[in-house]
Amino acid sequence: MKKFSPFVFISFLIVNLLISSVFAQTEKKELTLNDVFKSRKFYASGVYGMKPLNDGEHFCMMKKDSLNIYSYKTGEYYGTIVTSQQLIPEGDTTPIPMYRYQLSKDEKKIIFSTKTESIYRRSSIS
Repeated sequence: MKKFSPFVFISFLIVNLLISSVFAQTEKKELTLNDVFKSRKFYASGVYGMKPLNDGEHFCMMKKDSLNIYSYKTGEYYGTIVTSQQLIPEGDTTPIPMYRYQLSKDEKKIIFSTKTESIYRRSSIS
């Protein structure tokens, strides 16, 4: 029977360790700043058109013909801020478009954008 020399045995162990470490490193993907900030891989998804209200318990969301209030806790309908029927100017038959709006800081007034002209990307003149 042939004996293995200690040199061959140690060489075999070193080669196995190197090979296993290479495979172990290829299985894990390193987390980089590019993954977090540039690729938006970990970007939180939101709900389009949902605006929080000052009380912290409700949010408003635009529906087809009204601006409604909903509860954060249950998601249930809480009330209506304004309907499209309330936005028909005197002497007209069509309501003001409700696609862009801004609530005042005290949430007692609302302004809608009309006759909007796009300037650049998300900028516009009304």
